[in-house]
Amino acid sequence: MVDDSRAARVVLSRTLESFGVVVDALESAELALDYLQHSQPDVIFMDYLLTGMDGLAAVRIIKANPATRHIPIFMYSSQQDPAFAQTARVAGALGVLSKTFKNTDVANLLQQARAANQGPSPPAVAYAMQPVNPHLARAQRIAVIALTIALALGIGWLMYSNHRLQQQLAKAQAQHKVNILSAAQSSSSSRAALSMSVSAVSQANHVVVQDSETVPYGEVPLAGSRLERLKSMLNALQARGFKGVLRVEVFTGDFCLQGNMSGGYHIAPAELPIKQCDLLGNPFADVLSVQQRQSADFASFIASLNPYGAIRIQLADGGRQLAMSYPPQSSGLTAGQWNLSAARNNRVEFSAIAAE
Repeated sequence: MVDDSRAARVVLSRTLESFGVVVDALESAELALDYLQHSQPDVIFMDYLLTGMDGLAAVRIIKANPATRHIPIFMYSSQQDPAFAQTARVAGALGVLSKTFKNTDVANLLQQARAANQGPSPPAVAYAMQPVNPHLARAQRIAVIALTIALALGIGWLMYSNHRLQQQLAKAQAQHKVNILSAAQSSSSSRAALSMSVSAVSQANHVVVQDSETVPYGEVPLAGSRLERLKSMLNALQARGFKGVLRVEVFTGDFCLQGNMSGGYHIAPAELPIKQCDLLGNPFADVLSVQQRQSADFASFIASLNPYGAIRIQLADGGRQLAMSYPPQSSGLTAGQWNLSAARNNRVEFSAIAAE
């Protein structure tokens, strides 16, 4: 089990041990990936939040590796909304175990893991708090790694300002009519929608202005046309005397890809059956740090702004929140159909929130 919370480790470990499981504890996703280079567990419990690499990123790496892609994985998370469950399955997980689980939930997942492995013996989970006997027969143990991920953006002020934005938005929705305008993709309709959105700012407090721009697979999110969109929106807001936060949020879409970790991935041909994708994910985006998501031009432009001006720029990672649901993975589904949703979800959103 990998968790930066000792309490969380104890809770799941004791439950697993009550089923005759031996648990192997690790402290990070990076250590778990290193562990898999020399060990072959029969099932993995991976929590979503951990300092360092997040659990979904680790799942994609595990599933992209031919040596480990067969291992059943369950996410261990407090997030129980259908969108997260779908995202977890897209990444390669079989399901999600709630942080508020019941013993029967754990028993059912262990049963699923045993069925996936087609093994006759009940699963066992290796637990690193005690040394694992290297001479145990494989049929007598199933190693389970529970990975807890404390999703850290790495910048304290960003976490604090995200929290403040959520408070402002909730208050705006309760006290005022919130107008959300989404710009069309063409430049003319985008300018018209932006003009209408900015006009609304001067009419009421706490009005949320939204615009978005898709990001082709393999491109740095905060660059190119996304930088131009930010500049245009900032100029329009300044012309209207707007005061508040202009939030720039990066979202990741999961594409049907062909290739491998060593040679790289590329978008699969549109006619390819979805079952023949080498990977459903976004390894390019997953390896980018917060700083690497910005081009040099974008970073320079942000640095040139007055940090104490009327408009504050806030950068945020929106994760895999969906703008469009992915289609069910039926036998007739093609890569092109799937990637229509992926392209819509791989985006940058711009939101202006007026100061109180």
